[in-house]
Amino acid sequence: MPHCRNDAIDSFAATACCVALTRVGQFIDLYAPFGLDDTIAMHLKPNRRLAPRSVYETKANQYRARWPQLTADPWEPGPPSRQSG
Repeated sequence: MPHCRNDAIDSFAATACCVALTRVGQFIDLYAPFGLDDTIAMHLKPNRRLAPRSVYETKANQYRARWPQLTADPWEPGPPSRQSG
């Protein structure tokens, strides 16, 4: 997996958006450092690891306008989001 791709994905504003599928020959490589549960549930959590608050809040508002069933956690003070695994 390209390291720069992972670094970029790791900095996406919402953890549910930190997902990449890459075709490798006949296989699909999945990169989802925070897992897929929130992505499947259409639930956003801020990725405080690298993304700024304003970017998360803007994205969350845009996504909720597009997908009304989407839920989003507010940005709250606390430790940065952690990668799984």
